[in-house]
Amino acid sequence: MTIKIRAKHIILDKNLKVFIQGKILALSRFAQDINLVEVELLSNKHHKKGQIYTAEIQLRELKKKLIAREKSTDLYSAINLCYENIARQIRKLKKKKEETNVRKARKWVNKIKEFIPDRVRARKK
Repeated sequence: MTIKIRAKHIILDKNLKVFIQGKILALSRFAQDINLVEVELLSNKHHKKGQIYTAEIQLRELKKKLIAREKSTDLYSAINLCYENIARQIRKLKKKKEETNVRKARKWVNKIKEFIPDRVRARKK
């Protein structure tokens, strides 16, 4: 898994880098086939409410690309919100894959039952 971190108008210090890497490595427990993770951090100084931070995580699996973007007044909370959003997306995708596998298995079981004669099914019960 490759992790790319980009920061615009923000000084990327060691503590922040370690924090981001820890969050990204925590995502690997949800999905093992992650190829590339891109993290982009932005700071907007020209805002009425003060400084607003934007965190964006782009995660590329084998066939899917998941994107989470969050804004907050604190950089660490924006990263945490992004992490929760992308983790929810991964869990949802994983659940969807499992449900399709179950549906396919049921379909095959029903097809097999059509070919088994009734006498054979009655004996097994």
